[in-house]
Amino acid sequence: MYDSVIFDHDGVLTTLVDLSPLRDATWDAFAELGVSDPDPDHVEQVVIHVSPEDVRAAADPYDLDPETLFRVRDERQSAAQKRAIADGQKVPYDDFDALRRIDAPMGIVSSNQQATIDFVVDHLDAGDLFGTAYGREPSMTSLHRKKPEPYYLERAMADLGVESPLFVGDSDSDIAAAEAAGVDSAFIRRGHRADHTPTPDPTHEIAGLDDLLELDGVPVVGDAVSLSLPRIGLGTMGLDAADEAAAVTTALELGYRHVDTAQIYGNEAVVGDALAAADVPREDVTLATKVWADSLAPADVRRTTRESLDRLGVDYVDLLYVHRPIDTYDAEATLSAFDELVDDGLVRGVGVSNFAVAEVDEALDLLDAPLVAHQTEYHPLFQRPALLDHAAERGYGVVAYSPLSGGRVREVDEVVAVAERHDATPEAVSLAWLAAKGLCPIPKASSERHLRANLDAVSLELDAADVATIDSIESEVELFPQ
Repeated sequence: MYDSVIFDHDGVLTTLVDLSPLRDATWDAFAELGVSDPDPDHVEQVVIHVSPEDVRAAADPYDLDPETLFRVRDERQSAAQKRAIADGQKVPYDDFDALRRIDAPMGIVSSNQQATIDFVVDHLDAGDLFGTAYGREPSMTSLHRKKPEPYYLERAMADLGVESPLFVGDSDSDIAAAEAAGVDSAFIRRGHRADHTPTPDPTHEIAGLDDLLELDGVPVVGDAVSLSLPRIGLGTMGLDAADEAAAVTTALELGYRHVDTAQIYGNEAVVGDALAAADVPREDVTLATKVWADSLAPADVRRTTRESLDRLGVDYVDLLYVHRPIDTYDAEATLSAFDELVDDGLVRGVGVSNFAVAEVDEALDLLDAPLVAHQTEYHPLFQRPALLDHAAERGYGVVAYSPLSGGRVREVDEVVAVAERHDATPEAVSLAWLAAKGLCPIPKASSERHLRANLDAVSLELDAADVATIDSIESEVELFPQ
């Protein structure tokens, strides 16, 4: 998980200014230094993308001190940009407010003038957003320090006290600076970069700042809301032998991106080994586990969660559930401990499991972190439409365990009839039905054939009549009653 997000400024946070004011400011700098009619090529040489050699080449024909020329040029250009900002010609992009949802220290590292960056932060009243903001000092030394050198980026990291930031930029020099600093980068493809191929390759590519909220590893205020569940996951209850747990590795390599386990399953260590063995980045996987009913006192929540992380071999889990609201569960005390784990970065999102609607309401009222999901038994023979209505109303996801009715869907006439219409298996239809209703099913499977079939099933398109046929089943076979 990234411990901060640092941004370039021009073309990332605020729109680019037209070159005309910068060019005019550079002419003014020459005039201020007594050169009333400089060669236009010399002026153009120090408008943008300036190197020390450019400054010397522009200064020498007029016996100007290069350092003085550069300082005055920087002062005049900064003044021009401040006017453009104050006049509304250079404005924040429409998605700027997305930054207020990032729950991590933030900073700015720009190759623009320090005076310009300070003015921008003040003008946008964004001092509360950025813990540090670097531009260049008005000296030629800064030209040796600006991006693609990592100098200012590393200073910003030191100021923020961070080691693993994401650096967001719109230029090759931004990506190169991140690479030189040994940190990840995100190339933002604004309109002026529509056809650009960044070099070196960035870690991520985004269309706008809103996309940052969807990147795995970017902490977000109410991160649970932005933690979108894949359409299907892998249930692991009963996968405890090493050969069985290898199904987790196979599943991830087939394309599964959601793995569900629990402390009570006794298989977190083998699931963690299987996760480590898969050639899939950790941040691409939604990993969930559950705190069992005898460990829901606050101190036990904290202790057993750290033990789960150790067994899983990870620094955080994406989703931590209250497994059942029984035994040592105390809503206020237990959920407060879950909130602390989110604040500490050990857990990205909070879930509940096997709750009644009234208990979900209570959890929603008590939690500071938004509720990501309610995991519940849900299949054609055990339907909870009131819970789905409640989830839609209150904005949390529903994860369906035992989605195949413990293997009984093959015997359900309505499911079989829909399967025959689609030349599909009853199991595929059951999973497709759940996906069509917005649930995330987590079937268990150990063979590659079944893993593939389940993964493909959620792409099966059922029409409204198919869904209604299965909805109409009048049965209540609860496999795991409380």
